[in-house]
Amino acid sequence: MHALVRLSPDITTKSDRTRRRFMRRLVDNLRDAFRSNGIVARVDPGWVRLTFESDDPGAAAVAARVFGVHSLSRVEPRDASSLNILVEHAATWFRPLVQGKTFAVRAKTGGSAPFDSRAICIALGDQLRHHGTVHLDDPEITCHVEVREGTGYLFSDSLPGQRGLPLGCEGRAVALISGGFDSAVASWMVMRRGVALDYVFCRLGGAVHTQGALRVLQVLTSQWGYGSPATVHVLPFEDVVERIRERCHPAMWQLALKRAMYRAAQQAGRTLRAQAIITGESIGQVSSQTLKNLRALDGRMDLPVLRPLIGMDKEEIIARARDIGTFDLSATVQEYCDIVPKKPAVAAKPSDIVEAEAALALDVEALIASGRRLDARALGEQDWGLESLEIDTIPEGAAILDLRGAHGFAAWHYPGAARIDLALALAQIGHFDKARPYVAYCEFGLKSAFLAESMRKSGYEAYNFHGGLRGVMRYASGRNLLPLELLPEDSWR
Repeated sequence: MHALVRLSPDITTKSDRTRRRFMRRLVDNLRDAFRSNGIVARVDPGWVRLTFESDDPGAAAVAARVFGVHSLSRVEPRDASSLNILVEHAATWFRPLVQGKTFAVRAKTGGSAPFDSRAICIALGDQLRHHGTVHLDDPEITCHVEVREGTGYLFSDSLPGQRGLPLGCEGRAVALISGGFDSAVASWMVMRRGVALDYVFCRLGGAVHTQGALRVLQVLTSQWGYGSPATVHVLPFEDVVERIRERCHPAMWQLALKRAMYRAAQQAGRTLRAQAIITGESIGQVSSQTLKNLRALDGRMDLPVLRPLIGMDKEEIIARARDIGTFDLSATVQEYCDIVPKKPAVAAKPSDIVEAEAALALDVEALIASGRRLDARALGEQDWGLESLEIDTIPEGAAILDLRGAHGFAAWHYPGAARIDLALALAQIGHFDKARPYVAYCEFGLKSAFLAESMRKSGYEAYNFHGGLRGVMRYASGRNLLPLELLPEDSWR
């Protein structure tokens, strides 16, 4: 497969010197994208277009995720040393596509081509008009021809890219990541503007919260972080919440927690060469995100706090999360950072934040030192910290809890499993029979891990089935408890 890559206008409108720098970064990022996905490809740089060649059918989809790519097309390269030769090749290639359909010819030439685009359109259209009907306004098939450096590229459709700036060309920032919708989308939007990111995750819910957040981050970095290394600081914040409850006025709890997270991100950013802090806040979404509260939170910070979602509502944010592939995982991550009392502050002053900070007396350097520093582009199950919770077999006599929705449960569930919503299961802790073990599963293993951990704290023998629904289905298929048509896709690999 040959592909022609068009550049984002963010690149083509720059000065020659800046454009060359951005182009080098884009080429490096494309090559890293292919390497990261195990794709062998040859990338050929160009001033107006890039081209790449690969035998892997997935190469185009990977390239379309690289920031700085406006669009790309799978092309057929042909000799364009003369108009007659090019038109002969093009007519042969396009003829089956236009047969019995309406069509139009669109051509572009560049460099030192001895003929212009109009000549291509006239000559090729004349060759094809006997096989289809010319319709310039709304054709069923558009026959595209681009001529670059003596080669004609033939194609009939395009795959849209993400546009934006090549990742890494605008420096680095540190993003606060929680595992929810907002922080992942905010990070993606800044990456799209060329900013390479490192991350700070403030752990509030133990190993389960860590698993949820890092799995979201894994998608973000493995699917979109091409060309840039990324570090994540995993910081223990459970004790910070307790200190806030003990030392700060209840109305300031949420703001004190956010300010502690800002300071942790700033401290981590000093070692990561960060030039800004990225958060997922949006004006008025919750009580801590009123305009007055955001202004108070920003006071006395060395690094600017950037909020890419500031003018977006929740529906827009969720729609973007679906587009970038983090929605399903974020939807299962529990809300841990909400410690809002009945009457939270909605119009705090900078002096209120200063007072809360003084009462908290948080040693940020010690907090950073007590955390874990991980390679965000090489995250795996070894980083979740759930080994003691995970199980890949179902013990004899265990009660099996399916935490999925009613439709998924009706489609298939492990024989003997009982469906229960997570909220109801949590409310029922204390009423379950402690004489038997419990095994929970859900779509991705996040809700079920949270339930298993919560049950263990109350003295139950509880487990999360490793691999979520897919893991349970594999286990069931090995015991001949799964219909053949429902076998997981990777069961034969």
